[in-house]
Amino acid sequence: MSTIALVDDDHNILTSLSIALEAERYRVTTYSDGLSALEGFMASPPDLAIVDIKMPRMDGMELLRRLREKSDMPVIFLTAKDEEIDELCGFMLGADDFIRKPFSRRVLIERIKVLLRRTVSEAGLSSGEARLSNTLERGHLHMDAERMACSWKGNPIKLTVTEFFILQALAIRPGAIKSRDALKDLADDDRTHVNYRTVDSHIKRLRRKLRAVGCELIGTVFGVGYRFNDPTRYRRIVGLLRQRAPRRSDLPPFPSITSSSQAMQVRTLLWRASASAESGRRVLPPARGASWRKCS
Repeated sequence: MSTIALVDDDHNILTSLSIALEAERYRVTTYSDGLSALEGFMASPPDLAIVDIKMPRMDGMELLRRLREKSDMPVIFLTAKDEEIDELCGFMLGADDFIRKPFSRRVLIERIKVLLRRTVSEAGLSSGEARLSNTLERGHLHMDAERMACSWKGNPIKLTVTEFFILQALAIRPGAIKSRDALKDLADDDRTHVNYRTVDSHIKRLRRKLRAVGCELIGTVFGVGYRFNDPTRYRRIVGLLRQRAPRRSDLPPFPSITSSSQAMQVRTLLWRASASAESGRRVLPPARGASWRKCS
């Protein structure tokens, strides 16, 4: 719920506008002079202020000048004057809009909605740009969205824009399944028709480029979609296996575990180590340097 501040020395205007704005589900705070409004704005800033120009203790122009030293809050001026110089001075000080008295409450409410939508849109754009400039790291994978750069263990990976966005969408939430419909939106543009086979082709090329630098990060959930396999998760499994093994020297040197098949083999070794510890009988893992495919 947005908060609207009303600053006017006319009690009738404060009352009528408060009723109209509360009917539109806005939270309303009222002030009868500029000085009390400035103190209230510093303590609890509203989302938008409607300010009369001529007021006791501090007029609207001085209130706006002091406000702009610390805030970019939208301000609508109410004025009974028809002189152009007042509007020019107001806009030069940073006013967002002018409403002349007498005014229509409906028109004022629509202008309030426009200013609030614009403020929310600008804030969303700023936060989106901030998120875009941030980098994404998953283990040895490094992605820089601002430069559209991707690397694995410092080795650059040349990706197309679509491949980069697909990998980024998967890497944001490791383990979460992304459907082909969700990934199809990333591959879609105005010039080509994109179907499920197109998504599969992008994934195939992306996997080929990742394998070229020695990583296997994209897993398939048949009939559902794809997901990002976080390498750090399987390193924790290896660490647990080493802790629970009967003898540390019996364990083979584990390579970088990135695929679901390798994770299944790690779970098998973990079960063997646990079973041997419980039964008191040693169940040795494969010899050092043995192939992963022979671990089952």
